[in-house]
Amino acid sequence: RRRTQIHWVPVSKPMPTDTPTLYYLNLRGRAEPARLCFYLGGIEFKDVRYSFEEWAQKKSEPQWPNGQLPVLQIGDNFYAQSVAVATYAARVAGLYPKDFEGMLKCDQIMNMTGDMEKDLVPALDTGDPVKAAAAKEEFLKNKLPPWLAQLEKQLTKGGGKYFVGGCLSVADLWVYNWIGGIFVYLTGVDKTLLDPTPVLKAHYDSIDTHPKVAEYTAKTAKGMIDETY
Repeated sequence: RRRTQIHWVPVSKPMPTDTPTLYYLNLRGRAEPARLCFYLGGIEFKDVRYSFEEWAQKKSEPQWPNGQLPVLQIGDNFYAQSVAVATYAARVAGLYPKDFEGMLKCDQIMNMTGDMEKDLVPALDTGDPVKAAAAKEEFLKNKLPPWLAQLEKQLTKGGGKYFVGGCLSVADLWVYNWIGGIFVYLTGVDKTLLDPTPVLKAHYDSIDTHPKVAEYTAKTAKGMIDETY
């Protein structure tokens, strides 16, 4: 019996004519990698930021997939999931690998943080400070170090400066943003957290001081609770 073979053929398509609209809270958070990709790539986009109160009123509206943010609107279509949104932004901005293995590496790095986040959530103070303090200690001492070591390993395999392909990609912006979030949301944690992983620490500093990243942050992050990473 003859087997049917399906081949995906990469096609170049023109940029969508509709200016994309990115919806999120007035935080850097999970929308920031997509925002940074658009900005670094010179892609015009509408950046809509809701207060917590505004979002509480709007989240039941039918256009939001799963009632979650971030959401990217392109024309009349609304798309959710932070990795998917950031990947789209990276593709149109030229910050996503063009080879299949590079794509795989990039996606691997971004999705790793989803697994790390499962360990982080219990460490956040959500009403029981005693439990949160114990979970924070467990996270910092036992849960997080293996993840940081794995990121260090992947970064070193990529050449030490960038995660994929020897150049800046959404994977670098994603990891920078995720680590910065730890500094914000876990009180008393700073960059000494990265001392055991010096290659990763140097990477974080290089993204933090990247001229376009610093320029965008200075323009947009002022007044947010996660203004400073």
